[in-house]
Amino acid sequence: MTNDRINSMTEKNFSVALCVAMALLAGSGQSSAKDISETEGAWEAAFPSVNKPEFMKNLGLAIGGYANAGISTNFNSSPDNFNGPVGLNDRDAEPQINQIYLFLERQVAKEGDAWDVGGRFDFLYGTDAFIAQSTKHWDQGLITDGTSRFYNIALPQLYAEIYAPVGNGLTTKVGHFYGLTNVESVMSTQNFFYSKSNSFTWDGPFTHTGFLFGYPISGNFQVDAGGVMGWDNVNEDMGNWNFLGKFGWKSDDKDTSAHAAVVTGDKSSSEGNQTRYTLFFEHKFLEHFHYILQHTYGIQFDDERKGGKDTKWYGIQNYLTYDIDEQWGVGVRAEWLRDQDGLRFRYNDRPGSTPIGIGASYYEFTVGMNWKPLKWVSVRPEVRYDWADGADAFSEGKRESQLMFATDVVVRF
Repeated sequence: MTNDRINSMTEKNFSVALCVAMALLAGSGQSSAKDISETEGAWEAAFPSVNKPEFMKNLGLAIGGYANAGISTNFNSSPDNFNGPVGLNDRDAEPQINQIYLFLERQVAKEGDAWDVGGRFDFLYGTDAFIAQSTKHWDQGLITDGTSRFYNIALPQLYAEIYAPVGNGLTTKVGHFYGLTNVESVMSTQNFFYSKSNSFTWDGPFTHTGFLFGYPISGNFQVDAGGVMGWDNVNEDMGNWNFLGKFGWKSDDKDTSAHAAVVTGDKSSSEGNQTRYTLFFEHKFLEHFHYILQHTYGIQFDDERKGGKDTKWYGIQNYLTYDIDEQWGVGVRAEWLRDQDGLRFRYNDRPGSTPIGIGASYYEFTVGMNWKPLKWVSVRPEVRYDWADGADAFSEGKRESQLMFATDVVVRF
């Protein structure tokens, strides 16, 4: 595929998203029933007179989503145009539609004396799709004809949820769902920063397939536990079950919380135990001043890639954010992650990329801002600096550090 065709495809994808956003914004000016600043989503702003269908109201169904697009500039000009191992805004000076995300959901009532049934289905298209694709050929994605370049489709969640009025209320989730061990999320709307931390990108996992019980022990304590078919898997080694669990605490005033989460079990039917745990602490110092500390640790026993040696990766992540007002917020992320055996980090985070192969410590420092001109529009500029201790992990294996500027736009439907 020629560079002209590649650039044309990228520009076409980006232009489609831009046109959709402009059409929604243009349509919002036609609203006479509600001022645009009061609307909760682009759909409501563009079509103020369109109401939810009656059958959806009766069933308690909700449909929603968002579009997320951005661009990143690598000041070190990587030869292959990758910003890796930074993910997922990993293309240098190239617009990316990271996510067009849609969901259909019926939330269950998680308290009361009546049984309730719900569930959720998520759809993702964009350059982020490969991390949330968990089929046997997840590295190829659902679009396999080679015409989509970095764009693909993923189905990150598809599960049923049941509430049983047992004790304080027992919730059971069955199907395919996001994990418990990451403070950041695949979903762009759940994160303060446009770029993802190294821990999120490299520690794993993103999704699970199986079942998960949730039970509030009291108003302060919650426990979640279940069985899943390994990491990022939906149709391989279906008899290879791992344990997934989390134990959490929250203060009476809800200003402080902490939890421990773990996933552990054999990596596959032919490989040994793989374990990942997370320790999490969050505190609100002032009304709009938030701090998060996370410690992550992973170990693969009898790793075949190292001739049966145990391999490890671990780190610490810090997040400090301040909400100036309803429209503006600022934040800092500082991170250290140790890839002890050189098996986690890669030149880029796309499937098929080659491991660095150098055990080293990797550091990242990001300063960012959130601007919300409307309730359903977010702009997230940031400056990020990455460096490695003795590993040429950047600029296609030619540099130990990298400086980036990136910004994106999130439009909620």
